[in-house]
Amino acid sequence: MAQKEIKDLYDNGQCDLWFEYSVKDTDKRKVLSYFFFVHTKEDEQNKVDYQSVNACLQRVSSILDTFFPRDKKYIKRVIQAVQLRPDIAMELVDKLDKKVMDYDKKEIPPIIRYVLNSDYGIT
Repeated sequence: MAQKEIKDLYDNGQCDLWFEYSVKDTDKRKVLSYFFFVHTKEDEQNKVDYQSVNACLQRVSSILDTFFPRDKKYIKRVIQAVQLRPDIAMELVDKLDKKVMDYDKKEIPPIIRYVLNSDYGIT
């Protein structure tokens, strides 16, 4: 009952958090412990939109395939690094798109490698 009331308050903007719970341990019919998951407005705002991340990964992959067609291992390393840090995906796409638009095609591969290494530690 309390969970529903707090969730309703949260949904109406009158509370900054809400919770969920599930049973952790039982002894036959007796509940021994619970898992509690507390959600806050700050957590909800900082959630990563994984559909956007997947779109960004596809764009990064496309750019890298264009400029590093023979270096599949490098492309794989970059994609894996971005998958491990999904918060950088959108920023990375913006930077790569800007470099592609601002520089001559021959200059782009070393610039991309430099940006990935110096800004994100991706080698």
